[in-house]
Formats: sequence, C-alpha cells, structure tokens
Amino acid sequence: MTSNGSNQKTEKEKMLEKLKSEFFMPSLRENKYRLVQVIGEGAYGVVCSGENTQTGEMVAVKRVLRVFDEIAEATRVLREIKFLRLLSGHENIVSIREVMLPGDREKFNDVFICFELMPTDLSRVLRSGIELGPEHIRWMMYQLLRGVFYLHSARVFHRDLKPSN
Repeated sequence: MTSNGSNQKTEKEKMLEKLKSEFFMPSLRENKYRLVQVIGEGAYGVVCSGENTQTGEMVAVKRVLRVFDEIAEATRVLREIKFLRLLSGHENIVSIREVMLPGDREKFNDVFICFELMPTDLSRVLRSGIELGPEHIRWMMYQLLRGVFYLHSARVFHRDLKPSN
C-alpha cells in the first residue's frame, strides 16, 4: 500500500525508490541520512527531504545531475557551494550541512549537497490561499531584504531570486 492509499505507486514514490537505489555516497550508504520524499525536481536535478539518523535533523538533499558534462555547470555548482559555505550562519540564508562525495570515482558524475530543510517557501505561502495582512507582508519583506542585504554586503548577487528559492 502506498502513501496515497492505493496499490499504485505515484511518480514521486517511484522516483524516490530509484534515488534511494542510486545514491552511492558513503553518507547514505552508512545510513547517516534516510531519504523521506521527493520535494522538488527540475532541469538541475532532484531535491529530497531526508533525516539525519544520528541527530534527527530534517535535511534537504539536492542531487545535481551530470555536473561535469559542461564546465559552465561545474563552475556554477562549485560557486554555489563556495558561497553557501562562506555565507552560512545568517538566519535568512539556508545553511549547507555537507557536500557528499561518491563512494566510487568512476560514478562521480553527480554532486549531492545537504542543506537545512526549510518548512516551506514563499511560493507555497502565496499559493496557499491564506490571506496575508500588511504585517505579514512587511515581516516577510523584511526577512527577504535582510538576506539580500547580507548577500550584497559580501558582494554576492543572487541571480535567481524568486518565491520558490
């Protein structure tokens, strides 16, 4: 029986099973992280929620596919990792927990990045239908602008700012 109550697996459940079988990094092989569900997917790859089995912390595990196929993609991912490590610690910037290395160098084509898991994003809040009052909007804008100001003070410019990020 699946989570939707039927005997048929959803596409996300099938993808999660495939990801669990394909994750070959030592951190997952040693059961440090348990993948829970697929929470996002796109051209870059897939993001799953997971649990750190040692601490109980919920995390997001981002798998960036075929990162070494193009030098521009490898550079972009390396830059993202570098900036997240340098800027972590600010309450309005997601913290990187770990970059996971593959167990087999021959299969080192994807990169796995572990982040703190955010409970939601602005896109979901806006789509929820909940009516936001002026105080809510001011508070969210203040938080957003604090994060952007922190980035800009470090001379970093977020080039993909949108509600889902």
